[in-house]
Amino acid sequence: MTESSGGEQRGSGEALIGRVLGGAFRVESQIGEGAMGLVYLARQLSIDREVVVKVLKRTGGRDAALDELLAKRFRREAQATARLTHPHTVRVIDYGETQEGLQFIVFERLVGESLDAILKREQRLDPARVARVGAKIARSLDEAHAAGVIHRDLKPENVFLCAYGDQRDVVKGCDRKQSEDG
Repeated sequence: MTESSGGEQRGSGEALIGRVLGGAFRVESQIGEGAMGLVYLARQLSIDREVVVKVLKRTGGRDAALDELLAKRFRREAQATARLTHPHTVRVIDYGETQEGLQFIVFERLVGESLDAILKREQRLDPARVARVGAKIARSLDEAHAAGVIHRDLKPENVFLCAYGDQRDVVKGCDRKQSEDG
């Protein structure tokens, strides 16, 4: 994200490549963009492992109230997901904020592909596989719901099937307690 002379952020994401966030995570490349943030492949320097970093998008000062609301939601996403321990829920490694105020969440890096990509390629899945994956999603969501966490964006692109068979299919994106508004 870069700043223009008017204070707007442009979402190219290139400005973060090469930077070290939180003194621990070197951003290597942009790998995606979601509704709330830009997603990067990064390296955790202390143990030399790949991680995924999601950086919150802001309005660039155009809407301070919206920026504040998004910042609260983003922080809640980090806190809520970090509490979850189910093997089919993506793990949060860290949360932080840069000196410039950019918030970021560091997640484990998963090897595999999204359910969305698989459905586009295969178009139909074997019913037994659908049942296995569906059961794993249900167990992940069961833990989240028991903790009062709602997944606000469950869709095939937020379900990740890991390369090590169906042993670790993961649900991404839990972000709020049931009792909270927004």
